[in-house]
Amino acid sequence: MKRNIYSCNQTDTKNDLFFKQLKNSWNIDKVDVENYLKENKLEFKEYSEKHFNTIYKLVKEKMSKMDKEEKTLYIEYRKIGLDNSRYKDALKYLIVFFMGSSLSSFINSLKSDSIFDNIALLILGLFIVALYLYITISPQDKFNNQLIAALEKTISKE
Repeated sequence: MKRNIYSCNQTDTKNDLFFKQLKNSWNIDKVDVENYLKENKLEFKEYSEKHFNTIYKLVKEKMSKMDKEEKTLYIEYRKIGLDNSRYKDALKYLIVFFMGSSLSSFINSLKSDSIFDNIALLILGLFIVALYLYITISPQDKFNNQLIAALEKTISKE
């Protein structure tokens, strides 16, 4: 079930995550977005079509003030930023996982000849791979890639 990410009926603190993500991912000012969303009385779920269309319109509006070269650079910069944040998040989760578990027992299990320790190690390795794939192939990545593709298409039509 998709969660409600923005509603003009919600308190500002509940909407802050949406604005923070917009600022971090697309460098869009909170005041401009708030005015647009309140004027249109919008409410949408995370990664829904309405969410996509709203972000697309906001980014396109921001880009309308740029020339073609600035738009291309803006998109390229956003791609790099989104990629870096995705891998940083994946690395952060893996580090937290290892620091939260007993790192010394993990290292000791590497030296073990016990079949049970080796099976546990294999399961742990598979879990880490699954966690990494889940983080790097998330709905947010799909959403951002779709948005970047739509914006690039718009630029190429100019």
